[in-house]
Amino acid sequence: MIKLKTIYERVILLLSISAIIFLVLFTSMYFYTLIQEKQVFDSAQHQFYNEVESLLDLNSESMRIAANDYTSSDDLVEFTKSRSTKWYNEHIIGAINSLKVDYICVYDTSFNIISETSSLKILSRRFIPQNAVSAMKELRFSNFFLVTTEGLVEISAASIHPTFDRYHNKTEPSGYVFLARLWDQSFKTKLSKITSSKVDFQEIPDQKYNIDHNILSVSKNLSSADDKTVSHIVFTREFNLNFKTSKSLLLITVISFLLGMIAYLVYARLWIYQPLNLITQILESENSNSIKKLQQSAGEFSYIGVLFEDYFNQRKTLELAKQKAEESDKLKSAFLSNIAHEIRTPMHGILGFADMLKTASLSTEQMQEYITIIEKSSARMLNTITDLIEISRIESGQTEINLSLVNIDGQLDSMYAIFKPEADKKGIHLKISISTEAEESHIRTDREKLDTILIQLLKNSIKYTKKGSVEIGYVPKGKYIEYYVKDSGIGIEKDKQNAIFGRFTQADNSLSKIYDGAGLGLSITKAYVEMLGGTIWVESDPGSGATFYFTIPVEGGK
Repeated sequence: MIKLKTIYERVILLLSISAIIFLVLFTSMYFYTLIQEKQVFDSAQHQFYNEVESLLDLNSESMRIAANDYTSSDDLVEFTKSRSTKWYNEHIIGAINSLKVDYICVYDTSFNIISETSSLKILSRRFIPQNAVSAMKELRFSNFFLVTTEGLVEISAASIHPTFDRYHNKTEPSGYVFLARLWDQSFKTKLSKITSSKVDFQEIPDQKYNIDHNILSVSKNLSSADDKTVSHIVFTREFNLNFKTSKSLLLITVISFLLGMIAYLVYARLWIYQPLNLITQILESENSNSIKKLQQSAGEFSYIGVLFEDYFNQRKTLELAKQKAEESDKLKSAFLSNIAHEIRTPMHGILGFADMLKTASLSTEQMQEYITIIEKSSARMLNTITDLIEISRIESGQTEINLSLVNIDGQLDSMYAIFKPEADKKGIHLKISISTEAEESHIRTDREKLDTILIQLLKNSIKYTKKGSVEIGYVPKGKYIEYYVKDSGIGIEKDKQNAIFGRFTQADNSLSKIYDGAGLGLSITKAYVEMLGGTIWVESDPGSGATFYFTIPVEGGK
């Protein structure tokens, strides 16, 4: 059993079976047409032969009847004896027209010519072969052909008897009469009209008529007195009732079918095999070039190519989403770890030092030191919880914008006053850059959120700067104010500069082990900047510090 692996092979097999059935059918029809054509031709040929046979027999029969009637005559018997010139002139010469012959010759019983006469068509004399004359003694009747100077003639001969001996079998012959008719052009024309055919005399009949089914041909041998063929009379007639048109149509149909098969194979490969092969390649290797080629295919395959493209795009999207979800899961795990550390550390401080305050032997100074530690730990834990609550409000869309007129120079002065002690404590030089133009120092924005942004950026810069300076300032940029906070701290790697603004992220999670913080400050900062209608970014190189920039609209947020 044939094993077919592909759809294309199955289609080709079905097509091959159909083609074989079709060709067998048309071959059978073609050979049946040939058989029918031969049968019709043979029938017409046979009918034409019978027609010619009957016509020639009828023509010869008229000659025989004329010879028989003319020789059954008492007057003719008497003439063979008297040889009367008068009777000859009245009956012999006149018989040329009445009998419609071209030559009459009368012999006596010694086979000597008594008289002969002819029409103007035959001028030859004494052309009857002697053996044909001698044979009349026994035959009494004879019909044969011979060739004369004037052409082919048909001769009918009979012995002369009295009138009562009509069948020439009761008395001995008194002589012999030979009647001749010339088969000239006028005679052939007459036969042509009667038979609706062309008539020719040939010594050897043309054999091509035997194989040409467009022509009916009948050839009759014309024999001499000694049964030797002297000539052939050939009748030819066009035969238009053939199957040439039917055979041509069958051949054209077969050729058209074969051409159609070739075209089908070509286009089946182009429209079926190649698209299916492309689909196989896509499923095996997910080749994008194969998808583009499939989209250029005809019919439904083009739509399948679009579906493949959509499917792989969706899968890539899902893979990216999965990757992001996994990364987010890792970040959340790190965040929870940081949160646990941020809460557990101050909580341990609070619980530990609160328990130590129960000791009665503590001095006043020790008690104040422990209380201070408890206060700092509480503040740290409170800040962590506050950040969590705020990021939750931002993500749920509960944070609102409250616009008011803000003096940004005064605001920067406040920031300087707040962070100056902390900077001095770490040995960091804190600088401030304030605009000297009063009209540019007021904007309409949310004071509280702008304060939070500046506080968070300054806090980060001071936290990650061990030595050097931290500078805060702004530059008017048309409808926007561009703030900056520049430090000489540890810096941020290029590939992590976008990640620091994400939820639950520090530039390096390991920093949470060195520097306090859950990694929510910059994400809150970014959310506030965008709420106020601005953008935030950072420029930094590792070990060379970092500069944070953000813009705020002069007039009222988004």
